Amino acid sequence: FTDSSFSYTIAATGGATLTLDNGASTADVTDFAGTHTISAPVVLNSNAMFSVIRNADNLLVSGNITGTGAVTVSNPAGAAVTFSGNNTYGGGTSILAGNLQLGSSTALPANTALTLGATDVPAGDLDLNGNNASISSITVVTGPETGPTGSVAQIINTSGTAGTATL
Repeated sequence: FTDSSFSYTIAATGGATLTLDNGASTADVTDFAGTHTISAPVVLNSNAMFSVIRNADNLLVSGNITGTGAVTVSNPAGAAVTFSGNNTYGGGTSILAGNLQLGSSTALPANTALTLGATDVPAGDLDLNGNNASISSITVVTGPETGPTGSVAQIINTSGTAGTATL
């Protein structure tokens, strides 16, 4: 998806779903400008990347995310993608750059494998946002730019309400 600065919502009626399927390649959902919402249930038939390009913008995925694919979040300006559904997708969760903010305690699938990128600034951050997450493993990917840029991947909590990540 590409968009303008006008906000939009992709919603479903009558049991419809938004299916992301790009065969053996990754399906991309990119917010180039504006704040947008996907409230329709999302089925991942392939891996999917969710990206927000500008720091002032946000992409909220409130529909439940299911299917066999993995999720990657990459926000090169440090912006946020927010998941708030009851998500059960089968692949892992990777945050290469910027924030993945949890809008519910079921936003990450139970026992998901979490990968955080720390190869450049901004690093990948999981923002618990006052919610709990159960994670099966954590991998931090570093590279030659990690030290010189001061890149630090983190699990953070920007909410005044306590949140816990359990490994």
